[in-house]
Amino acid sequence: MYELLNDIKDVHVMNLPHARNAKWAPRVWREECVALKEELERRYDIEITDEML
Repeated sequence: MYELLNDIKDVHVMNLPHARNAKWAPRVWREECVALKEELERRYDIEITDEML
């Protein structure tokens, strides 16, 4: 479904953990946030810093 939408508009899908209490969930959440940050930086040719957030 997202592949079809991506033909119309740029889409970034975050695969977030469903088990929020699992030991690995915070790590996976952070990895997905970092991937989103890197995609935004690449797509818009910018650098996102902690100060900007």
